Amino acid sequence: MKKSTTKRSLLVSVLALVMCVTMLVGTTFAWFTDSASTSVSRIEAGRLNVSLQMKDNDDKWVSAEGKTLQFLVEGKIPAEGTQILWEPGCTYELPKLRIVNEGNLALKYKVVISGIQGDAELNKVIEWTMDSDVLGTDVPLAVGQSKEFTIKGHMLDEASNHYQGMTIDGISITVYAKQDTVESDSKDNWYDKDAVYATAGASVKVDGNKVVNEVVMVSHEEQENGGAIAKVTVPAGAAVNEDTTNLELKITETNTPAHITIPATSNHKTLEVKMEGLSADNTELIKVEMFVGKRLDNFTMLHNGNEMNKKTYSGAVSEDQDYFYSYSNGMVTFLTSTFSPFTCLYNKANWSGSTAADYATPVDETNKVVTIASAEELALLAKQVNAGTSYKGYTVKLANDIDLGSRLWTPIGKSGKAFQGVFDGNGKTISNLLINNSNLCDAGLFGLTTNGEIKNVTVKNASVKGYLDVGVVAGTPYTSKYTNITVCGDVYVNGYAYVGGVFGKNAYANLTDITVDVNEGSYVRARSDAYRTYVGGVVGFMGEGNQIVSTVKSNIDVFGSTCDVGGITGIAHYGNQFINCVCTGNVTLENAGDAGDHLEIGGIAGVWHDETGQKVTFTGCSFTGKLSTALNGVDKTADLNDGYYQITGRKYGSGTGTLLIDDVAVTNH
Repeated sequence: MKKSTTKRSLLVSVLALVMCVTMLVGTTFAWFTDSASTSVSRIEAGRLNVSLQMKDNDDKWVSAEGKTLQFLVEGKIPAEGTQILWEPGCTYELPKLRIVNEGNLALKYKVVISGIQGDAELNKVIEWTMDSDVLGTDVPLAVGQSKEFTIKGHMLDEASNHYQGMTIDGISITVYAKQDTVESDSKDNWYDKDAVYATAGASVKVDGNKVVNEVVMVSHEEQENGGAIAKVTVPAGAAVNEDTTNLELKITETNTPAHITIPATSNHKTLEVKMEGLSADNTELIKVEMFVGKRLDNFTMLHNGNEMNKKTYSGAVSEDQDYFYSYSNGMVTFLTSTFSPFTCLYNKANWSGSTAADYATPVDETNKVVTIASAEELALLAKQVNAGTSYKGYTVKLANDIDLGSRLWTPIGKSGKAFQGVFDGNGKTISNLLINNSNLCDAGLFGLTTNGEIKNVTVKNASVKGYLDVGVVAGTPYTSKYTNITVCGDVYVNGYAYVGGVFGKNAYANLTDITVDVNEGSYVRARSDAYRTYVGGVVGFMGEGNQIVSTVKSNIDVFGSTCDVGGITGIAHYGNQFINCVCTGNVTLENAGDAGDHLEIGGIAGVWHDETGQKVTFTGCSFTGKLSTALNGVDKTADLNDGYYQITGRKYGSGTGTLLIDDVAVTNH
């Protein structure tokens, strides 16, 4: 041992072993921790099962769970509380440790020295090493295997008198484990690489029930930039429970409290943040920094359902419930004396900002075919059409099912820039469509289409909110044909007027083989105040002329505020033919304002357009739902007293046109 004129005393009284199992989930974090109340030494999560063991003085492997480890003295574990004096050039080691993979998933682990308590500066001249691997690097461990290692601390020879009298009162050795990507499911070997588990722990020096020195706990460095997911600073004076020698941070993703209203345009994430060992009577402010995701627009944070105080920079976070969110690095910093669920609200991403750069399958210019295989490519189509590329003469064909992931959707086509090609869904399904803009016209998967055809596609799960011309598949189908279209799942359609379960306004081409088969609770709703409503389970407003609507089934409930409320269409215009249309959903005219308007409700059509010399035809159509209507707040359902309302409401207009129901001319309706 190198001589020194002055010996330095380094008292290591506590070594808390903390283990957490960590897997990263893209931009969504699922945080899980062990339920042990002591320093975590065993975690079981999913099919990961990792144990930490140590060799005792009898050379036997025993559990290291919750143990306080002592540096060896003459090769043996000394009695608890033994003080060890350090001087420059000396080296001490802990008992031999091993990690055992007792689960059925291959894993990688790494060992990190963290949670320095006391004079952290002294740690600058202590060199920590692990005999078998490099500290802080990933080490693979197959199923059923174990890995032994020894951790040593060496005081550097050049440690000067500056460090005399300094002590370290606690050190945490953190072992992080995550699944190794050698396991495979039916797709690939990355199926579980992104699930996250995170925790941090540290020993504390306590006087009475108060923390003596500031405690900093840092969780696993999991971000792409190498930064920690979470960091917590516990100030001196913080109150802890009786006999507490360790504090442990646990962050777990949990359900958002039921009393919090989540806007349709917002994503939400609730994190249960716990500090085990902290007293419920603590009043000192604890600083928490945790990663929640970068570039989250309109970020808002709530604590136990109550909105916290948003600050514009981190230095302004000074009082209880203050927080600052960094858009660039994704960290939220806040102060709190108590812990319970913290909820983050932020805008859902918009597909317009996530388009593909190009189509993976090059456009076949010879046959004029565009192949779409992903949501990003579908968003690219919307971007191109809305910029003026009509795709007239082209066929756009889906190669795969597409999940829009409930991110905000910009419709394909708009006023002046319609989609004019053929869109062949190829029997594929587009799921989780979200549009939420109460000022938007032409709202749907497609906004505006002309002189083309949309066919062979299913839209599953849709929430569409707009102003005028609103429908799941097309806000304004106009002169394009629609064939073999299905809308299913959970479907919610809201608008002011010209609203339908599939199409909004102005269908001037045939609609064939249209199915609306939705889950209970789905609906179409238009609330137009004193304006004409035009709402239907399939189409809000049929165009005038000889359009044929055939082989249509709908079970969605329809609600309209004022008039023109139908199970299939709000209005059957002159010249229209409805063949084999079946509605089983309920139809409700909520509150007509003018006498007679409450009769503009029907099982198939809300009204039929009476135009001299023209006819409206219904053949093989039926309604088995329930009709309800009201006038100025009074239920008037009894006024729907003839069977024709099962097909259509009263006539609209003052001409001498003809209403034909199964080839029978109907008068006075």
